[in-house]
Amino acid sequence: MSFAGFLLTDLQVFGSLVLLGAVLLVAWLFLDISAILADSGLQHRFGASIFCLSLLWLIHRDFPIGVSLHFLGMSAVTLVIGWPRAIMSGFVVLALLTLFQQADWVSFGVNGLVMIVVPVVAMQLFYQWIEHFQSRNIFTYIFGIGFVGSLFSALLVIVAVIIVLWGSDGFEFPANWPDYLPYTPLIVMPEAVINGMVVSAVTVFKPDWVITFNQQKYLNR
Repeated sequence: MSFAGFLLTDLQVFGSLVLLGAVLLVAWLFLDISAILADSGLQHRFGASIFCLSLLWLIHRDFPIGVSLHFLGMSAVTLVIGWPRAIMSGFVVLALLTLFQQADWVSFGVNGLVMIVVPVVAMQLFYQWIEHFQSRNIFTYIFGIGFVGSLFSALLVIVAVIIVLWGSDGFEFPANWPDYLPYTPLIVMPEAVINGMVVSAVTVFKPDWVITFNQQKYLNR
């Protein structure tokens, strides 16, 4: 989900750019360029993530209020290639789409935070929380992290969208806005299913491709 520039206040525009810049700096510090250069498979997965995200984000529905609705796919990318590379791949895709006028430069910072940072951080925190329980059941990873984690991530994105709209100048919530909350599952469930299916498929057929999947823990009994 992305925003048009006319919705945002100056504080949202410049504040989000500062926050996004700080997150990108942290992601760059944890990126481990040498590991990417030494692993051709990781390079291919990183490039494939950029390609797949580009296609996914190009399929969108624009609404007159200045919001564009589309699937994100960041939860699956986070689990497959790790959170630093997920943030950098999302940044590359957002920059390319904005460069080719598929998004506004004015809203670049807000879009980056909502579309990339929020889902990646949410999934990473959820992943670490589930791993804390030390379950050796592979379905804990596939369904607990892959599906439920993606659902949690999508819900936090919805919360972030509401916060952005609440603080914007170009949008006014209708008096009956709580009546629209029951429609939330129609948005978050497909996102969770798509990400969960990707994680399940890659984990089952190519477990060595999933950087967060501990084969020693889940497969070697």
